[in-house]
Formats: sequence, C-alpha cells, structure tokens
Amino acid sequence: YDLASGRWLPVGALPARPALGHHHAAEVLDGRLYLLGGLGFHSPGVVQMLDPAVGRWVLRAAMPFAAGASASAVIDGRIIVA
Repeated sequence: YDLASGRWLPVGALPARPALGHHHAAEVLDGRLYLLGGLGFHSPGVVQMLDPAVGRWVLRAAMPFAAGASASAVIDGRIIVA
C-alpha cells in the first residue's frame, strides 16, 4: 500500500523475498522493513530486509535462534524479538 498516493501497488510491483515462508515477525526501522525468522523454509533465524529506496531485498545476519510466530518491537533503535 502506497501511503502517499492512497493506492495499492499491483501484485509483482516489489521484488520477491529471498526466503519465502510464513509467521515472520516484522518491524520497520530507519525506513526499512525487516522480516525476522519465520516458518516454512530451511533457514532458521533468517533476517530479510527490504530497502524501498533501492527496491530490493537483502539477507542480513541471521538471528542466533530459530523463531516463528514471534513478537517483536523497536526499542531505542534496536529490534527486539521475543
């Protein structure tokens, strides 16, 4: 959803995530979307980041634990996963 225009983007307008799955935790920090952990693939603790300024996903350092259906929050500029 594009907040500036008030319209939904068409399917396929954004690049595909590198690690598909479900039940991720998600947070926005510094204008970037982070998907944390998740279920349904073979990368426990995977961290994916979408940078909309450049329109691409990148894999970040994995969390030191597997996580699915987790809670998350941004606190003091850090992403916390529980």
